Amino acid sequence: MLNHKSFPYRMLYKVDKAFPKGALMSPARKKYYVAVSRPVIQSTIIEVEADNEEDAADKAFQEAFALDDNVWSGKFEPENYGHDVVSVLEQDQGHLQAEPEFVLQDRIDDVKYLLLRGDTNMGEGSMLFQPWLQDHSSLFVADVCKGWLGDIQLLADEGVEGLVEWVEDPILDAAKIPPEVIARLPWLGQSGHKGSGNNPL
Repeated sequence: MLNHKSFPYRMLYKVDKAFPKGALMSPARKKYYVAVSRPVIQSTIIEVEADNEEDAADKAFQEAFALDDNVWSGKFEPENYGHDVVSVLEQDQGHLQAEPEFVLQDRIDDVKYLLLRGDTNMGEGSMLFQPWLQDHSSLFVADVCKGWLGDIQLLADEGVEGLVEWVEDPILDAAKIPPEVIARLPWLGQSGHKGSGNNPL
């Protein structure tokens, strides 16, 4: 089980229900404007004529750019995706030269997102390159990748820790561990884990 406490708050932001909307503010509280974004994944089915699966995928990828908005379906799915707190602005900041909404909209426009695809059936993951990356220098890309990799490593470490606990569970029938898991994680057969030696488990 992944431990959500290991991850930055921006990944798991939740509304403070202890201070409901409309309640009187205490003297110690201040008013803030908070810009929040959420992802929406839309899908459609494209029919193409092609020589093979790779050719079909390439043609559908190109045709997708020309499709009208009304052929796409999909809305925000709170059970699968979270919110991103983009920026927080204190109402009484005296240096503001514009309305908070305009200031925060600029921050929203500054923030872009990278898509990581996870196949929940096959257990495979990949990165989907986004066009906005082409507008920035190699140094910028390297810098933001460092931040991404740090967060992804946290997630990977939590997953590995959970898998190790699962493998070392004395009740576990080792024969039931999927072979594809063993193939991707050969360290399970190393000393200190069940069945070290020629048998990976």
